[in-house]
Amino acid sequence: MRPNLQGINELRLPLGLKPVHTTELRLESHQLVLCGASTIYVAVGGTFDRLHPGHRVLLTTAMLASRDKVHIAVTAPSMLQKKKYKELVQPYLLRENIVRNFIENITTICGRREDANGEQGTHGINLEISELIDELGEVDGRNKDVDCLIVSEETKGCIPLINQIREQKSSELKKMNYIIVPL
Repeated sequence: MRPNLQGINELRLPLGLKPVHTTELRLESHQLVLCGASTIYVAVGGTFDRLHPGHRVLLTTAMLASRDKVHIAVTAPSMLQKKKYKELVQPYLLRENIVRNFIENITTICGRREDANGEQGTHGINLEISELIDELGEVDGRNKDVDCLIVSEETKGCIPLINQIREQKSSELKKMNYIIVPL
């Protein structure tokens, strides 16, 4: 199955980003294909300070890649202590609300549909937003059902370490699949 590049590019172009091609997405056998039926629970994390086009592409990719649930981890204030210019980072609740509003806006554009309880949802996808409280996210199994991580070129190096920690913690934790989004 080929990724839905037309849909992704329709979202990227208005943001002033170059269109992507399959080779740029680096979809390999160990990665899930965007919008593939097997991609159920997707996670993405970041500071999301002053939401810029790169953040929007990561969040949009997460929504496009999921069929059921998206977990967005927004960096907690305690994680910002070592960050350069930490005093300029927007407050956590503001960043969380901006992320939530962005997701609601893109799902409104795409059209909403009812969830299993008959309530309007984010395009039929269960959305979770939480604080990111450690550098590698919840790799210890608290979110053991995550199928796929959405990462940038900048953060892709964390995947081997995440899989190593998951393997050491429990044989029940599956290897983390991922999608690298070129920004």
